Amino acid sequence: MRLSEEDRLARRMARRLDLGGLSPTQARRLAEARASALGHVRHGPGHVGDVIRESWLPATRTAFSLALVAGLLLGGAEWQAERELTQTGQLDRSLLVDDLPIDAYLDEGFRAWLESQPRS
Repeated sequence: MRLSEEDRLARRMARRLDLGGLSPTQARRLAEARASALGHVRHGPGHVGDVIRESWLPATRTAFSLALVAGLLLGGAEWQAERELTQTGQLDRSLLVDDLPIDAYLDEGFRAWLESQPRS
């Protein structure tokens, strides 16, 4: 197995660190570099919270939009049905309180006579 240049460098650094003998300045700089790298991993663009937020936020928006559209369609259909029921109720009430019998409205001659009369 042939090692890449990066792998060879990483192994040399690991051997050096295993042997110890770092100066206080080297140890401090190494600790700072480690903290910086860990901070970048925790708070960088690949942070788990960001990934979760980025993945479910569009899905939530889509679900909310679909629910809103479905609610509007169902509400509109309900409103239309209520309106038709109200109109039918008004027609039924007019027929029931009128002096003419219902059969008069079904007579073709009466319908022709109504259409020939001026509207008042």
